[in-house]
Amino acid sequence: MRIKRNLCGLLLSSGLLIAPSLAVGGQSDSKTIDPEKSGNSENDVTRKIRRDLTNDKSLSSYARRLKIMAVGNLVMLRGPVRSESERNAVLACAKKHAGDNNVVDQTIIAK
Repeated sequence: MRIKRNLCGLLLSSGLLIAPSLAVGGQSDSKTIDPEKSGNSENDVTRKIRRDLTNDKSLSSYARRLKIMAVGNLVMLRGPVRSESERNAVLACAKKHAGDNNVVDQTIIAK
C-alpha cells in the first residue's frame, strides 16, 4: 500500500495524475488513479511483466530485478539496466502488457 501511495504522489507531482479531491462533485471526465478501487488487474500486469523479464536470459540481472509498480493502468519501472538497448527491451515488454502510453520509465543505465 505504501508503494502505491508513493507512486500516486510521484505521478501527482509530475502532472500525470489528477488528485481525487479535484474530481469531487459528480461525474468527471478526468482520469484519476484510486488505489483503493484498483483490482487484480494491476497484479496481473505486474506478474506478466516480471515473468517475461525473468525468463528473458538475454537481459542482465539488473534488468530482471527492476522494480515494477502498477496503479490502475499505469506501470512504473524503476532501477538500473546495463545499456540503452536493454532499457528499450524492458520498455517494450512493459508496453506490451500495459499499453504504449501507460508506462513511466525511471530506469537508469548502470556503469
